[in-house]
Amino acid sequence: MSYQAAEDFRVAVSAPASEASQRRQGLLPPLLIIGIGTLIYINSFAGQFLFDDHQYIDAIAAHQQSPIWKVIFAPENITRPLVSLSLALNYAMSGKDVWSYHAFNLIIHLLAALALYGVVRQTLLSPRLRQRFGAAANGLALATALIWMVHPLQTQAVTYVIQRAESMMGLFYLVTLYCAIRSIESAKPARWLAAAIIACFAGMGCKAVIVTAPITILLYDIVFIPESVRLIIKRRWPLYTGLAATWTLLFLTLKADHQPEVSAGFNLALVTPLEYLKSQFGVITYYVRLAVWPSPLALDYYWPIAKTLWAVAPYVVLIGALVSATIYGLWRRSPLGFLGTWFFIILLPTSSIMPIADLAVEHRMYLPLASVVALFILSSYSAGRRWIAPDNLAARQQAGRFGIALVAIIITWFGSLTVRRNADYHSELLMWADVASKRPDNPRAHSNLGFYLAERGQYDDALAHFKEAIRINPAFVEAHLNAGMIMANQGRGDEALPQFYETLRLRPNARRAHYNIGQVLASQGHWDDAIMHYRQEIDIDPQFRGARLQLAMALEVQNRYAEALQQYRETLSVWPDWSEPRLRLAALLISDKAPAVRNPHEAVIMAEQAAAITSRQPVALDVLAAAYAADQRFADAIATAKEALTRATELKQDSLRTQILSRLQKYEQGRAAN
Repeated sequence: MSYQAAEDFRVAVSAPASEASQRRQGLLPPLLIIGIGTLIYINSFAGQFLFDDHQYIDAIAAHQQSPIWKVIFAPENITRPLVSLSLALNYAMSGKDVWSYHAFNLIIHLLAALALYGVVRQTLLSPRLRQRFGAAANGLALATALIWMVHPLQTQAVTYVIQRAESMMGLFYLVTLYCAIRSIESAKPARWLAAAIIACFAGMGCKAVIVTAPITILLYDIVFIPESVRLIIKRRWPLYTGLAATWTLLFLTLKADHQPEVSAGFNLALVTPLEYLKSQFGVITYYVRLAVWPSPLALDYYWPIAKTLWAVAPYVVLIGALVSATIYGLWRRSPLGFLGTWFFIILLPTSSIMPIADLAVEHRMYLPLASVVALFILSSYSAGRRWIAPDNLAARQQAGRFGIALVAIIITWFGSLTVRRNADYHSELLMWADVASKRPDNPRAHSNLGFYLAERGQYDDALAHFKEAIRINPAFVEAHLNAGMIMANQGRGDEALPQFYETLRLRPNARRAHYNIGQVLASQGHWDDAIMHYRQEIDIDPQFRGARLQLAMALEVQNRYAEALQQYRETLSVWPDWSEPRLRLAALLISDKAPAVRNPHEAVIMAEQAAAITSRQPVALDVLAAAYAADQRFADAIATAKEALTRATELKQDSLRTQILSRLQKYEQGRAAN
């Protein structure tokens, strides 16, 4: 056998093994991404619904019996239909049990990390960068994706359930770019072009930030395709046209949104467009700092509004320099210019001139963070190559091991911080305590912390936080209302009333302010004034049944029995399965004090229905027994009272048991309870 034949045979035999080895190596990065990502975020599954999670989940629950298209395109969900669909699927799967929501968020994040790995790898293998980075493309892309994935700054977009809007948009943004890149050198580009357009269309159904994706793809092509801009546009115009067409979905959903916008828009009263723009110089600088040193992280920054340009002058210089360098890099068609473009263009919709109530939030850095991580990884690799001579193999191997160790240390450090940060999401009390400690001048943090402390019965601590919120922001309506409620519950009505009146001064249509004023006035015996405030509460919120019940009870106390009867009936016409007004109505219908409305027969019907609704609770049975006695059905009254007595004994309701025994004796004597 000749040397050439032997060599051909050796290559033929070894080829399958080599291909198998390559396949195994190709599987390693995805497996590492999935495995490490799952390990880091597995404790997020214990996270609870926070802040506006409740609003969106409750909206999904309210429409659960409707056709799915009505759920997706409900008025409160219209601008993010795919996010609404995902929430509806989670609700169908686990209701308000959080595990499925967190599982979905994690899957989205893992897929986004895989997409980022693909984008970076394909870019490093592009003609512009292949010679410089091609040999290490897999490792560099993996390092970028892993650090980006485990970075603590990402927790808000992953662990905070409703911020899946950001991560879902981010996933489709990355997939759009990946497919567009693959179409550049593909022998059959049509399928990649179609996939890019479909992904971009899906992203438009998640969050409006993806509006910049078609422009980003064009700029990517200009930087990385070694052709003239004219030829690029001529060759790839179907892609650009298709991507631009996806703006139609965004336009239609925004146009269909008839909900009053209170958190964003040029009509936002909180901050002007110019003030918002000035403030963003400091915000973006802070984002960059968090990308490098991710501490402290906060759910709610309550970022101060910059009133003058001088107040943010250092940040203006820094951000201005970075933007100028980005523009210059784009003009030179430099890859560094594209990294800067990626960072700023994705932040553009939320960090420029359109005011948003929350000036700074971490989830806005979900995608921009990728450029910061990529810059660190690629610049570190390039520096190492420059400093070490090409022919010094041992030094290069040692540098490679050092680089791997450094990346492993960063991943471990960031991962441990992410695990720790996920624990803050395990309860709303923990989260708002965390925010209040890190942002002590945030009145919303103190108010929310006070609310959850009050929920746990820690009223003095709660009141202290409500007062602190008021001190920071005297116009904080909710803090005044909640402080008043605690004072009222502690029997400090005279202190509570000024808080409620201030609530109404700040917001005349504030819900529950009139109701709470009515409750305090009623406790002080000022029934006419209390009735007036209950009626005003009903005018503001006709669906607040508590005000309707209290109004009926107040009318009854005032001996205005006909009006009370009418109010009870109106309440039951709206909420027929509500037992309390039904029981009170039954009691009124058998009261000796209200002979004009007395009707024992109807009282029996009402009490029987209430007993059925409450599964024959002792209170309902007690009223039913009294109704039977008033209707001269003493045998039924005795039997029912004995049943009520047994149930009260089982439930250890000693006071009620004593009252039932007293009434039972009357029934056995053939007398009614009244």
